[in-house]
Amino acid sequence: MNELAQESQPQKWFVPDRDVLLIKQWGDNAIVYHSKSGETHQLNDIGTAALLKIQQQPVSIEALANHINNYYEVENPGELTIRLQRLIKEFEMLGLIEPFSE
Repeated sequence: MNELAQESQPQKWFVPDRDVLLIKQWGDNAIVYHSKSGETHQLNDIGTAALLKIQQQPVSIEALANHINNYYEVENPGELTIRLQRLIKEFEMLGLIEPFSE
C-alpha cells in the first residue's frame, strides 16, 4: 500500500547541492553559475522565481505554478504549467536540479 501512496504523489524536483549554484539577481533576472559544470546561465523572471523556489525545498510543478502565479498573476495557468515543464526539463539537463524521491 505504501508503494501506491508514493506513486500518487506528484513528482518533485530539488537542488541536490545548494553550494554548487551561485545566483546573482538584479530585478527579476539572474545569472546562475554552476560550479560543478563551470557553466553560467542567464534566467528571466519566471526561471529565476522557479529556480529559487526549487532551491528552497523540493517542489512539484503544480506547487511551482501556484507559487509563480501568486507573484506574476499569470493570465493562462495552463500555459504557465507547460512553460514550467519545459523549464524543469532544461534545468534537469543542465544538472541544476534533480528528481526528488521521499
